[in-house]
Amino acid sequence: MQNYRYKNAQEIKSEEDNFEILKCQLSGKPDYKDVQWSLICDRSGSMQGDRINCLLQTLIDMFKYFINDCIEKNNHHYVHIIAFDDKIENMRIEIDKSTVIDPLSERVKKILMPRGMTNIGRALNTFKNTKYDKDVTMHNIIFMSDGQVTDGIYDKDILKSKLQEKINNIIHGAPAIIGYGTGHDIDCMEKLASVSNGEYHCVESTEGASVVYGEVLHSCLNEYCRNAELVIKDGLVYDFKANIWVDKLYIGRMIVDKPFTWSVKRKTFDKPLSAKIIGENCEGIKKELIINLVEEPIKGEVNDEVERYKLRYLTQKLLAEARKIIENPAEEFIPPHTHTSRIRMPGILRQNAVPIMVTPPPKKICLRRHHLNVSVNIVALVNHCLITVMKMKKAQVQAMSIYLLRRKEKRMKKN
Repeated sequence: MQNYRYKNAQEIKSEEDNFEILKCQLSGKPDYKDVQWSLICDRSGSMQGDRINCLLQTLIDMFKYFINDCIEKNNHHYVHIIAFDDKIENMRIEIDKSTVIDPLSERVKKILMPRGMTNIGRALNTFKNTKYDKDVTMHNIIFMSDGQVTDGIYDKDILKSKLQEKINNIIHGAPAIIGYGTGHDIDCMEKLASVSNGEYHCVESTEGASVVYGEVLHSCLNEYCRNAELVIKDGLVYDFKANIWVDKLYIGRMIVDKPFTWSVKRKTFDKPLSAKIIGENCEGIKKELIINLVEEPIKGEVNDEVERYKLRYLTQKLLAEARKIIENPAEEFIPPHTHTSRIRMPGILRQNAVPIMVTPPPKKICLRRHHLNVSVNIVALVNHCLITVMKMKKAQVQAMSIYLLRRKEKRMKKN
């Protein structure tokens, strides 16, 4: 793990200068032989069209990889497909170096014809009650759906608990959740992906399916450690999800050849921070990584790479603030109003320069993405969001201008 500083330690005089990054990229080769795969595939009516085509493309690309892997390692990939709508159909496939892709693809397409309603609970119950008796190195689970439940259990926490219960009994392997289509239920899929060491991926096109399948397989087959945490001493690390600085950050799974970068800073300007990553492998054996390289610029200069990550941090911070406003509108954006009231939209004019007048809707507006069942003054909220975006753009432009100016000064010094 490497520590790169924005400025020379002797020049850190303010919070603006107090910025560093930690980088980590693990190397090595995966050590596995036979692998069990549980592929839970949505074939309900809502998957009709591009969604099912993308899912099939994902499966075919996976099978091609399995066949090539069998040829290279002389191993086996045991595949259990749980095709679900409001009914369940199981298919078990044993892939080895002699498997031919075309007939296998045709078999899979026959059981994945869109139909019926979406009962995710039934699919997860089937997976939970299935016994696997093959002697394998690892057991990976991939759940593929649009997440739009129309039958059975709707409670996302219950669905997650069903998946978690089975995962708790699987020592080797990892779960991956793939959402299909631009309109898939992100809340449902993210909830399922929040199981231990879970990952969430999104596929919006056939081209995307070919990219995501590679990311998923690489993640499943190249695990270095799991349940990893980054622990900082005498410093803090930025948690972009919560938009806060913390001294301990949960990472989850760490994958070989996957680069990780974290924004960190010191608690006190004159005391350097230290960091370590603590995780465990599939057997529960602890693994620990510490900083093995510290690099800082000479006096009067800044590290260009760290400066780019500082810009990224500032952008993430502004995005988090905008997201907070959208998800939890302040009271001034939820004023009481009657059906007949009319609101003037400030700053936005028609072509004839007459201000647009908007009549508030008579009913409560449900913002589906986050299920906010509140009466929202859409005009005020949109205006505030626009102002926030303008501030973000202004901050980015200012930061980029400073960055380019410093680069220009450096070139002039060299010349």
